[in-house]
Amino acid sequence: MITKTPFGSFGLTICYDLRFPYLYRDLANKGAEIIFVPSAFTFETGKAHWHALLQARAIENGCYIVAAAQNGLHENKRKTYGHSVVVDPWGKIIAEKKSGTGLLNFEVDLQKVKNARIRIPSLNEQKKYNYKVVKPSPLIIKNKMISSSLIRKLLQDGKLDLSLIHI
Repeated sequence: MITKTPFGSFGLTICYDLRFPYLYRDLANKGAEIIFVPSAFTFETGKAHWHALLQARAIENGCYIVAAAQNGLHENKRKTYGHSVVVDPWGKIIAEKKSGTGLLNFEVDLQKVKNARIRIPSLNEQKKYNYKVVKPSPLIIKNKMISSSLIRKLLQDGKLDLSLIHI
């Protein structure tokens, strides 16, 4: 979802959406300059992934990410991570509230969005890829063909050292 406002073009996702980078790419391609991500990450996944995913989405798309996050222990014994965060288009965390309720004060400079997208023009240089599954070719040693299953077995048995093979 994109909404054009006097303050910039806003995109909206939710916490689990962070795991789908092409959703953010679609929002950026449609003009989103600031993407809001209201969230309730669990404590475990939040501690491991929250900041990295937010920063990655900001960097990949040259936009601000504003992520309000629930924290604490909830009625169903679910513990959420918290850490409401604002990330600028270069991936820098410019505001963070680690726990509790409250407000974050931050400034948005839409020129930073334009600058980031000029410096890393990946939105304009997207490529479609045709992925092909390639069957491994056999290895040829001293004019003798060796199957990939034999190579695996030799590697597992420690009888083949790939550092000796020159391509």
